[in-house]
Amino acid sequence: MTAMTTAPDLPAQASGEVARLRGRWLTLARAGWIAVALSQAALSVVGLSAWNAALQTVCTASPCADWQVTPATVQGLAHWGISLGAFAFWAVVLQALYTAVFYAVAALIFWRKSDDGLALFVSLSLLLVGTLSPSSRAALADHQVWYAFAQFAASMGWASLFTVFFCLFPDGRFVPRWAALVAVGNYLINVPSALPGLFSNTPFDSDAWPVTGVALVELLLFGSGAVAQIYRYRRVSGPVEREQTKWVVVALMAATAGGITPDIVAAVVPSLSSSTYASALYSPLSSAVTGLSFVLLPIGVGIAILRSHLWDIDIIIRRTLVYGSLTLILAALYFALVIGAQRLTQVFTGQQVGQQPVVIVLSTLLIAALFTPLRARLQRWIDHRFYRSRYDAAKTVAAFSASLRSEVDLAQLDERLLAVVDETLRPAHASLWLRAASGARLSASTSTSATE
Repeated sequence: MTAMTTAPDLPAQASGEVARLRGRWLTLARAGWIAVALSQAALSVVGLSAWNAALQTVCTASPCADWQVTPATVQGLAHWGISLGAFAFWAVVLQALYTAVFYAVAALIFWRKSDDGLALFVSLSLLLVGTLSPSSRAALADHQVWYAFAQFAASMGWASLFTVFFCLFPDGRFVPRWAALVAVGNYLINVPSALPGLFSNTPFDSDAWPVTGVALVELLLFGSGAVAQIYRYRRVSGPVEREQTKWVVVALMAATAGGITPDIVAAVVPSLSSSTYASALYSPLSSAVTGLSFVLLPIGVGIAILRSHLWDIDIIIRRTLVYGSLTLILAALYFALVIGAQRLTQVFTGQQVGQQPVVIVLSTLLIAALFTPLRARLQRWIDHRFYRSRYDAAKTVAAFSASLRSEVDLAQLDERLLAVVDETLRPAHASLWLRAASGARLSASTSTSATE
């Protein structure tokens, strides 16, 4: 039996405890959260009602907003056998589902960790961001009070979740210290845009700034939050905090990938946006994909905050890298084979030909034959490149297992076993105890190593 004590690879302060709310502050914080949740729920009901009415009103005056239904849209939907009422119903259902995911994650975080200052902050941010989408907020334009309320809530939610959150996550402290200045500057810029009536015709009104200036400021703020996270991950975070960071990064990347995929598809297949009939069906579908992809962000953030199944993220990242790369390579190879065969046939015959069943079948068989060996090669390369410690450990264990059959000296076997444990796990101290035959003494071997 081997007993080990693993030495920490980071300073003790890296896994500092988060600040807890107690007493009167905890009561006030919980009451404030409940008030915000109820007000956002009321805003959601009003917004969805306005959104449903707006989707069933055909825009006849030009120009129309992107989300408004035009006569061309009605014509395209009719071509697919979809009524305007059914279109509006499913749009509202998708918006309600989008909101429900944000609310569910926010409520779960509040229920489990309402005494954690950072968790409460994240929960409130999710409530503000997830109440209404930009299109459903725009449908409230005729209701000035509700519209102003919705704009303020969304602006504060986005500012909190996409800049201040990265300055505080995962322990609720500003690390490095200049991250506090980024958070303050972020609110100073976003509050005037959230309350345009109070800051109109003033230098603080960011809506009057040049578009490039606004983009540069937003990039600077978000980039500062990203730099703070990189610094924290490399210099401060402990093992658990690093896993929390991975969950948030993966969720953000997945949401971004899902959001831009419809635009990429539309760019590759222009007919989806240029054709009246195709556009009438593709536009709502792409909006649905974008919205449902974005709900991956609160799910990832919720898992990170609640620290639920954190260690599974490495498996997800590893398999995503392997199968994502494999899919892209095989898809590119398949289309290259099919298109190349068509081009060669056209060169030799001088005729334009369509897809040939023989070429498609042969290409499919080749892809199927390449799947397993290519996946194994990608797995080895990714493990070697991104999971080097695991890759080296696996090689060491495999070499030790292969040499067991030829090893007969128990003392040498003890030393080699301890050496393998030290090389793969890097413990601070390891002891090997062997149970001897009855009446004999118990033997022990000890190895001590310092972990960097």
